[in-house]
Amino acid sequence: MNADTTRKSADPDLADIMSRLADGDMDAMGDLRERFGHRIRGVVRRIVRKTGRRDILNDPDEIEGLTMDAILIVVGYAGTWKPWGALPWTWAYRAIEEVVWSGIGHRVTELEEWHQVSERTPVAGRVPRSPRIDDVYRMAESRPELALFLSVLDEEASDRDVEVVLEYELQKADGVRAPSETTAVLTGLKPPNVRKIASRTRKKMIRRVASDQALAVLAGFWFLSGGA
Repeated sequence: MNADTTRKSADPDLADIMSRLADGDMDAMGDLRERFGHRIRGVVRRIVRKTGRRDILNDPDEIEGLTMDAILIVVGYAGTWKPWGALPWTWAYRAIEEVVWSGIGHRVTELEEWHQVSERTPVAGRVPRSPRIDDVYRMAESRPELALFLSVLDEEASDRDVEVVLEYELQKADGVRAPSETTAVLTGLKPPNVRKIASRTRKKMIRRVASDQALAVLAGFWFLSGGA
């Protein structure tokens, strides 16, 4: 039987980390990554391998970004995990699989809040500012959490990266099968660059939110937790 499927006995370190996460101790996320990140990375690699996306599988930055997404999923499941049950990354496997598929553009999780923005016709070349992105900022006028998220995003990323990240998420919300490719057309970049910008920006935002108690309300925000 696969060692990552069931455990013969509880790992005291793992049980302690998950207990701390369940209690809201976000410092434990670093411990989870350091102590068990390689196990979660292995799960991510197996999921990616099943998609046949060797370009992703052979890109350390891509795998690391997806692993961070998976770690955040495990963190989100800390409150329901039981030490005598399956390993956390097995317990949360379906959610991890969903976020990995979403991240590489094979299958997406619907982000309903983003569906209301208007359609636009893809055009070749770089678009200075998408009307749909303007709609997101207007939406934030009545949604404080979204407004805070956009404010921090504007501080942490360049104007170009903000545009790329938001367009990428809008494409995913639209159910586009390969959102990085569509975003690349709209922003004048290559698909791998789009995915790297999104991954890099997510990491920066996670670090910022984790280090500033005033931003604690964003800890469960869909972009930072890798899901809807």
